[in-house]
Amino acid sequence: MTRRRTLRIILHAGTPKTGTTSLQLFLFNNRDALLDRGVLYPRAGITPPPVPKHQWMISGLMSADSAHFMNMVDAALAEARSDTHTMILSSEGLFHHWWDFSSAGLSALQSLVARFPLQFWLFFREPVSFARSFYIQMLKNPRGLGPCYGQDVSVSDMLDEPRFALHLDYIGYIRTVEAALGAGTVRPFHYQGDTIAGTLAALEIGDLEPSTMQENRTIGKFGVGLIRMINQRTMAVEQKWQAVRLIEELDKLVDDYKWPLALEPEVVSRIDALSADSVRAFEQRYGLAIGRAQGGGPAAADDNRQ
Repeated sequence: MTRRRTLRIILHAGTPKTGTTSLQLFLFNNRDALLDRGVLYPRAGITPPPVPKHQWMISGLMSADSAHFMNMVDAALAEARSDTHTMILSSEGLFHHWWDFSSAGLSALQSLVARFPLQFWLFFREPVSFARSFYIQMLKNPRGLGPCYGQDVSVSDMLDEPRFALHLDYIGYIRTVEAALGAGTVRPFHYQGDTIAGTLAALEIGDLEPSTMQENRTIGKFGVGLIRMINQRTMAVEQKWQAVRLIEELDKLVDDYKWPLALEPEVVSRIDALSADSVRAFEQRYGLAIGRAQGGGPAAADDNRQ
């Protein structure tokens, strides 16, 4: 199904730990109101709440055969009305798994760019804050489901993992996407705690009230120690998720976020070095100051809205 050229496609790609799930829930719960304003958040193939995202994009783009991906895109487009001008598809896997996409998947994206105005929208956190939160998420994830998942390693050791360090090369990601899809196909945003409001502003929707984001605070030093202990054991996926839920409850009960995971100065210096090119490029190219404020301590608590 070919829609008119004026319909644009926005691929919301995260990044991880930047309010992605809150935005997905808002778009899902306000689908009809958004559609009345010309913006479609399709239900075709969407995973059910509490995480209503278009995960089919990721499996389709990783596959050697892009037919399923293209069929699902057409199914999503079929939900558009005559007055629809924008379609949003969302999955942080567009960032997290970009390096895993097949040549067929990249060709499928290129074919979309040829048919529609298309942009990747991504929210980027200050790198030290992102690295700490992303490290904790890597510890929490079950081993075997992805690179760096479920290990008993320090932040410093995690930075030695090439796949983890790659996530701190924000501008490298943008350059790679634009090399494949064309200049201007990535629109970065500075994550400052409210992805929903930022997205509505970028969509030029001023008459729809953003919902209150659910604060999902990350575990602190106490919880991280417990997770590293259980990561020394081999556990089934559901067992690991159950253990993580219990540790999150215990961390809140015992510590109540008073002691966030602190990063050693040398670790902060390594993160600064890994992200220096991105911080500089974001300032020069986009006017976005994503680096740490002068005097900002790396051990400050995070409000990790997911």
